Amino acid sequence: MVAILSPTGISRAAEAYEKSPALVVIDTGICPSEFAQKGAPLHEAFILGKRNELQAEEKAPPAVLIEDVTGSPAAMGDTNGHGTHLCGILWDEQLAWEESPARSLVMLKAGSDKLAAPDLLRAIERIRDLRKRGLRVRVVLCAFNLYPKDCEAGEFQAVADALKGLMDEGVWIVASAGSRGEDLDGLDGDERSLPANLDHPNCLVVAATNDRGLLAARSNFGASTVWLAAAGTRIESLWPHGERKELSGSSQAAAVVAARLFHEATAHPDEDLEAIKTRVEEAADRHPSLLQTTASGRFLKRAAEKTGE
Repeated sequence: MVAILSPTGISRAAEAYEKSPALVVIDTGICPSEFAQKGAPLHEAFILGKRNELQAEEKAPPAVLIEDVTGSPAAMGDTNGHGTHLCGILWDEQLAWEESPARSLVMLKAGSDKLAAPDLLRAIERIRDLRKRGLRVRVVLCAFNLYPKDCEAGEFQAVADALKGLMDEGVWIVASAGSRGEDLDGLDGDERSLPANLDHPNCLVVAATNDRGLLAARSNFGASTVWLAAAGTRIESLWPHGERKELSGSSQAAAVVAARLFHEATAHPDEDLEAIKTRVEEAADRHPSLLQTTASGRFLKRAAEKTGE
């Protein structure tokens, strides 16, 4: 069953998660029917819709929460498909570890075709609010690339400052490297994007490889900027209207890494970022093509595929 929460109902949901971690995604939304069809096996699935009036029931904590932060009158959902695809990956990866404690997946819809700077700022502020209300947000997946040309005056810097502020509070951001085939270490000015080019120890940038660990042809890279690579070629996941679709890119790779990072952080809540990063790297494999293109020289395979072997 998919239940629907109003904005005022989110505080009760957050209280239910006071001792449970949450993985947050800022993207284009989720098609809820796709997750209802999967049976929401962890707990019930909830949608946080700004225009819905139904209140949360006092039941088990939800597994999926969705909130539209755009303020648009458009219906909840995902007309783009990008957010649904990424959350399908995260869902499958989480299910690969049956021993994991209770956890939630929170989607903050910050746009449809493109994520606009004002909506990103609202999403970041919403994460702060959720943390204050009790949600233990440690990992945020930001599989987008915001460029100065996409912003009005001052917006690009405002988003950069807001993301850095969130990381200063202890949140870890997993960022997609991008898919232009560029060396991020050599970019400057208007060529730099957010959050991939943020200079912060809590910003973890991910490149894409094929299933054998070879850097994908269109994936951005950077021996200093990019921490890790992961499987990001022909990744099958959920798609709107009951379909499944294969997509390739650093967004898919970032989702694989975010899921693993979240799993390790959940299983070892007292460890700091460096310890968790070490655990993730130990689960990854070395590849010659990554020695000069990532800081770790490693790529992470999908946990969901390993459990199916």
